Order: sequence, then C-alpha cells, then structure tokens
Amino acid sequence: MKLFLNLAHPEPRPSPLGWLLLALGLAAALWAGWRYAGETQRLEEARGKLAALAPTPAPSGRSPTRQAQASALAVNARRALEADWAGLLAGLERSRPAQIALLNVEIDAAQGRLRLEANAKDLPAMLAYLQGLEAMGLRQVHLQSHVAMEEEGQEYIHFSANAAWGAGGAKP
Repeated sequence: MKLFLNLAHPEPRPSPLGWLLLALGLAAALWAGWRYAGETQRLEEARGKLAALAPTPAPSGRSPTRQAQASALAVNARRALEADWAGLLAGLERSRPAQIALLNVEIDAAQGRLRLEANAKDLPAMLAYLQGLEAMGLRQVHLQSHVAMEEEGQEYIHFSANAAWGAGGAKP
C-alpha cells in the first residue's frame, strides 16, 4: 500500500462551471447589497420629507381646561406619593382589636378617602372599632353597611365603613 499526499494540487479540481457559479453568486450578492443601500437611502429621504410636512405643535397648544385637568392630575399624583402609607396601615393594624377581622382596605389618596370591610364578633365590638378609628386620626368615619351573618354555627357582623384621611387634615 502506497500513500500519496499531494496537498498542492488536490484532486478533483474545481470545474470551470463551478468557477462560473461562484462568480455569479458573488455578483448577485454585490447587486443585492447595492440595491439595499439604495432603498435605505430613499427611505431616509422619504422620512425627512414626511417630517418636514408634519405640523409643529404650538408652544401654548393646551387649552385652559386641559391645563386645569393636567394640574389636577399632578396634584392627585403628588398627594398619592406624599401620603403616609406606612403610618396609615400601621395605625389600622394597631387599632384593630382581636374581635375584628379586617378583610379589605381600599385607599384613594388623591381624594383622601378610605373604605374598609371587616367582620366583627358582635355589634358592640364593631361600634368600638369604628370609634377607635376616629381616635386613631381618621375623620368622618361612617358605617356604610352591616349584615348579621352565621356560618358553621358562628355568628358575626360583616360591615363596611368609609373615612377621610390624609391631605384634608391630621394624618393617621
């Protein structure tokens, strides 16, 4: 067995058809790149013309009512960000006696309103809790609704209440 290594002239050599296909492929790639560059340039020119045709906004384009709405939104957002959330939630938890199960708290900082739902063991516990909310610093605490419930042999009062807090007066 004889081993013949000729790395300078590998066999089979590429045919003239192969060289022709390679040249056509390179020419097609160059042509596609040239077309892509041309289309990109035309697209940028069209975008420039479109931007020149677009109307420029007037410096005082806002109407007084829109400015008032925007400022009201800004005031509401500022109130929500500046609200003493930790103090309010900690105060609600501290003022809650063992006879009360707090179920839901909805807070609207922009309006300075609070709505809560809870269950109480009995009516006196519910009333004492509502009075405790006023002592905690909430204002205008109002009982919105209450219902006597019984579940699995245990009786309780389900109630909801509204209150004011925060921006309009003393914070809890």
